[in-house]
Amino acid sequence: MTEDSRRLDPVAFGVAVAVVWTAYVVAVWIGASYTGMWQETAALLSDVYAGVFDLTATGLVAGGFVSLVDSFVAGAVVALIYNFVARKLG
Repeated sequence: MTEDSRRLDPVAFGVAVAVVWTAYVVAVWIGASYTGMWQETAALLSDVYAGVFDLTATGLVAGGFVSLVDSFVAGAVVALIYNFVARKLG
């Protein structure tokens, strides 16, 4: 296995994490708004994204955008840390 084959692309990994996490945030919003399910999860997301995410259309757009940026950065940082550790151990 070559060193390049173990390397994660931080941008690609960040985009993948951002898409999955934002889809989850939108699914929670839809579930909490229209079916009444996942109320506790929506309350947790309201705490995580305080002042941004709530069960309104504006809250969905703002919370979705903030979660997209937040999860992209988190995914990119995880990929960078992985690459660093893989290089040091490999």
